[in-house]
Amino acid sequence: MKPSMKSIETADDWSDKDHDDNMDKLQDSWKDDEEVDYHHSSSHMSNRTDDSTFSDSGHELAKGETRAVLGLRVVVILVLICAAIAITLVVWFTTTKTQDDDLASNFEGAATKLLESFRQIVDTKLGAVAGLSQRSASTRSLSGVLFFELLPFVSIENRETWEEYSVANKGWLDEGRAYQKSIGMDLFALAGDELSSSTSHNVDGVTRRLAESELNFTTGASGDSPIADKIWMFHEETFEPVSDYSEGPWFPIWQSSPVLKAPRDLSNWNVLHFPAYGNYLAFAAETAQAVIGGMATSPPGDMNHNDLTTSFFAYIASYTAGEPVEYAGDPFSSFYIPVFDTFDEDRQLVAVILGVLQWADYFIDVLPPNLPPVAVVIENTCEGAFSFEVSADEVTYLGPGDLHDERYQDMTQSSGFNSVIKQGSLELGLNQSLCEYTLHVYPTEEFHNEYKDHMPLFITLSVAAVFCFVVFLFLLYDRLVERRQKVVMTTATQQNAIVSSLFPSQIKDRLLEAQGSGDASKGMALSQNGDAMGRPLADLFLETTVLFADISGFTAWSSIREPTMVFTLLEKLYSEFDKIAKRWRVFKVETVGDCYVAVAGLPEANPKHAVVVARCAADIVKKMKTLTRDLEISLGGGTGELGLRVGIHSGPVTAGVLRGDRARFQLFGDTMNCCSRIETSGEAGRIHCSMETAELLKKEGKEAWLEKRAGGCHLKGLGEIETYWININTSPRYGDGSSRESESDAVTMQEGALYGMNEKKQRLILYNVDLLLNLMKNVVAQRGTGSKKQATNSTIKRSSSHDGSTPIEPRTLPLDEVAEIIHLPDKPSAQQNPANVVIPKEVEDELRDLVTTIAGMYRDNAFHSFEHASHVLMAVHKLMSRIVAPVSFNPSAVKDEKEMYSALHDNTFGITSDPITQFACAFSALIHDVDHVGVSNAQLVKEGVPIAKLYKERSVAEQNSLDLSWNLLMSDRFTKLRELLFPTRQDRLHFRQLVVNSVMATDIVDKDLKQLRNNRWDVAFKKGEGADHVDENPKDEVNRKATIVIEHIIQAADISHTMQHWHVYRRWNQNLFEELYVAYLNGRMEKDPATFWHKGEIGFFDFYIIPLTKKLKECGVFGVSSGEFLNYAIANRAEWVLKGEGIVEEMILTVRKKYGDKETGLKSSARSDEVRASSLGVGGMAP
Repeated sequence: MKPSMKSIETADDWSDKDHDDNMDKLQDSWKDDEEVDYHHSSSHMSNRTDDSTFSDSGHELAKGETRAVLGLRVVVILVLICAAIAITLVVWFTTTKTQDDDLASNFEGAATKLLESFRQIVDTKLGAVAGLSQRSASTRSLSGVLFFELLPFVSIENRETWEEYSVANKGWLDEGRAYQKSIGMDLFALAGDELSSSTSHNVDGVTRRLAESELNFTTGASGDSPIADKIWMFHEETFEPVSDYSEGPWFPIWQSSPVLKAPRDLSNWNVLHFPAYGNYLAFAAETAQAVIGGMATSPPGDMNHNDLTTSFFAYIASYTAGEPVEYAGDPFSSFYIPVFDTFDEDRQLVAVILGVLQWADYFIDVLPPNLPPVAVVIENTCEGAFSFEVSADEVTYLGPGDLHDERYQDMTQSSGFNSVIKQGSLELGLNQSLCEYTLHVYPTEEFHNEYKDHMPLFITLSVAAVFCFVVFLFLLYDRLVERRQKVVMTTATQQNAIVSSLFPSQIKDRLLEAQGSGDASKGMALSQNGDAMGRPLADLFLETTVLFADISGFTAWSSIREPTMVFTLLEKLYSEFDKIAKRWRVFKVETVGDCYVAVAGLPEANPKHAVVVARCAADIVKKMKTLTRDLEISLGGGTGELGLRVGIHSGPVTAGVLRGDRARFQLFGDTMNCCSRIETSGEAGRIHCSMETAELLKKEGKEAWLEKRAGGCHLKGLGEIETYWININTSPRYGDGSSRESESDAVTMQEGALYGMNEKKQRLILYNVDLLLNLMKNVVAQRGTGSKKQATNSTIKRSSSHDGSTPIEPRTLPLDEVAEIIHLPDKPSAQQNPANVVIPKEVEDELRDLVTTIAGMYRDNAFHSFEHASHVLMAVHKLMSRIVAPVSFNPSAVKDEKEMYSALHDNTFGITSDPITQFACAFSALIHDVDHVGVSNAQLVKEGVPIAKLYKERSVAEQNSLDLSWNLLMSDRFTKLRELLFPTRQDRLHFRQLVVNSVMATDIVDKDLKQLRNNRWDVAFKKGEGADHVDENPKDEVNRKATIVIEHIIQAADISHTMQHWHVYRRWNQNLFEELYVAYLNGRMEKDPATFWHKGEIGFFDFYIIPLTKKLKECGVFGVSSGEFLNYAIANRAEWVLKGEGIVEEMILTVRKKYGDKETGLKSSARSDEVRASSLGVGGMAP
């Protein structure tokens, strides 16, 4: 592309003073030897913009303020600020302290009540149990204990007497039950009878075990509480009740409150054998002091819970509540109070009272109403801490451990138990040697927020706002005084910034000078003002050298790439060109498309303008070569083949500002036109200059740089002129077969497999690896959001040859595996950002190894080669990236991101939401021609090669490529790669099915496959238009369309060169002609392709390519991009009709010159023998 000669945009300007100094340096350097690197002498030049004029004016404005006014202003502002800060701080600290005191006071009161209640557990509650001055039920009510029972001390001397007594006095069971009913527990007794029916199997079980034992059991009148005739225990192994024949003493269970029903009542059972109670019971009996046991918890549940502890806790809590309640899992503790025969010092132990208490009961109704909750932590030295949240009428168990808010650690209130239990005149020691208890109370966040709010901040900010308002009024008044002066300064500064960014410094100064002569309040008005006299700002520069640089092959290159790739290339190239231009003090004028325009000799005169432009051109040509080679890894094959065609011409130009909208600095004149013609007639990778420029270079002693162009040059409008090539130590130009090394190798090949390949194939491999790696990141990102389950549950509906009930393993022929419908995953949720996904290095290494191996499996064909596979892969990626929602999809109708993903999934048939489908299509493009021998399937069948028989003479090359590639992928070399791509068998089968359908779709000659695909297209996309109607559910209908679109994507990509720029089509068309001509010379093709090539291509366009592009448009998933494919196909057909016959003649001459003809045979007979031999037995499926 060429820029118009009327639109030249400025980029750089220089300061006057720096320019004069540096030009002296440059002139000195030019007098030295030509090998002196000019870059160093110019790299330290100063910036271009000089705003000294406006700095001086600002300084003058500052001087306008008198010292007295300025001093007074500063004093007033400082006084106001200091006063504001002082008063604001006082208000803040005062209000904050008030709230802190209020919080501390209220918390201390709440904590005191809780700690007092905790201490009263020993002082008052357990004292009531120790006194036993009332009936047992009343004692439980006063003490808050849920359950206690009397354990008489039985020695070996009085055991027999006790056993006779207990049986004879078993009536206390019925009396206890009757008393419980009399005090209001009769309703619960009935409920308990009903509940017991659900656990009757437990009662029966206990009764049965007791009946089968050696003990004799009798029951009371109620008939539900058996009493053994001996002190007994549970057998350690069988858990059967047996007589306790230990040496004693014994503490059998006797009277209890409440009286429990069987199986919970275990009268005459020796409690010393119960692990949870035994140690504490023995310690209480030994020390003759009260003991509080450890804290026990159990899973939450009701009386019917399978856990006996849970059932027991729920049972006794229900008795106390008078109705069935559930146990919440909070801690219970047992306590042990010894009972003596007298109060004398020589008193004897006669029994121990064992009780069970629930800690949460002691904190209910302790705090006053409407007080926020506090955190309570009960801690002992045995089991640790348990946490509660306590409010006035509710206690919530938080769980084991100290769970209070650490922010309030410094506000803790703690207390322990007193060491003496008192009940009237009775005093009994409390021994905490085994477990010492402590209670901690902390405020909660809710408690804290009740007394600590944002009021201090609000008051402080209000005071600060008042002072700020006063300061604002003062500043506003001061501002009004300065406003008029500031307007002038601000306007000047803004104009300077805008103009400096658009124009050279000299033009900028003239524009501002012209602007200053008018009304400054009007601002910039370039559309009306020129200079001070109203004339346009334009000058004639007699001595300049203009540079035009155009990217050769750019139009064809860009036609096969996404827009983002095109702009990536241009941005990187132009940014590097800009740096080079700045180093050489060359003025960048503009860029139009792929053409870069620069000039030297303006806006400042430069006597060496031809030299600096020549050096600048040499540098950008060199940079172009290295940069495009490096970018080929990320932008794909063919990028390294782009060249830069440079034209240079010297002469006068007119430069100035063309007034109007978006006014710019522009260049005009014959010099510009001539330079454009010289560039157009040049060659890629070379610098073409006019005789005028050459003469200037000779005058500067640079004649060695010049090489006269042989034969002259004919320029449009100028006729034959003499031109020159400029060679300034540049690298060999493109196309001469020389190796092009970059200044710093962008890629270091570490894999041994790459060393044997040429540099172009190495870059193709790295590009393919990078593309597949990005697709792999999408796969990982999708599975990270929950879509993995959907993908692994994918099922495959087979074509008519399979019933679809059993997934096909890759043991059959690929052609038999082609599925009519491939079910893609269900609607996904929003996936994570693929950019955040990191692929493990070992997986990346395996992927690189896989692509390198596949590249080595391609034969050295002109068309069916690894380079063409890479071209197909790029086309697949481009087609996949252009899958969009159809016009009927309305993004504004969706409510959230999840709904948007769902809508896009439906409208694109699920292809956009399944990254593994996209990866499979790309992988299929890479492998679809592996081991292709350069002849048709029909020829392989005719020759009877082994693989033709193996694949039943259908789609021979395609099936062979797929099997070889699949066997490679499934080898042990790529285990981690497979684990990431398809971690489950279903994932692998889903991926396999996608690859099979895609690769088999590239066989466009097989009539049966073609007819099958056409029929499926009609069913899916032409319902109601005469196609056979197929009843299927909506999901199958969507997946059928997805399957067809996937196959058409790979088909279109395989012949994508026909739907791209004419130059791309010509290149691959010639490669295919060359491949078939070699086959013809080898006797592996009946007809000379030259005899049918021209008409054959027209038929190919009419009956395959154009109908295919129309299908891509009809399916509706490619949006407006689908028209691009059709337009290119139609344009290429029209061009071929006009030029095809001549092109065929040129191709015939080229291939005959390279390979000979039928009569002379191949120039290299060894090549013929190799090709024939290699096709006879290579390939096929692994055993």
